[in-house]
Amino acid sequence: MDPMGMHIKDPTVDFKDSLIIICLVKALSENRFNRKYNLKPKMRSQHVENVSIALDFFQKGERVKLVSIGGDNLIDGDEKLILGFIWALILKYKMTS
Repeated sequence: MDPMGMHIKDPTVDFKDSLIIICLVKALSENRFNRKYNLKPKMRSQHVENVSIALDFFQKGERVKLVSIGGDNLIDGDEKLILGFIWALILKYKMTS
């Protein structure tokens, strides 16, 4: 995911920065993501809100099925739910490519 200069090496660590997830949404949706989000989140609550906006877009705009995955799960580094999130993205975008 280099177009915006961000790299994901360890999702359990890197997803603590909500802007990485926003960049992921933009890359996978081919920049159709046009929702307002906090450009410079500093507090945990701002990161959770950004991720929740991204997850909402994935579910409603991209029709990615996400079960029991919330913004706080990704920000907190919940490994099982992060892997479930990544798997849902693989299933969605592998089938459409």
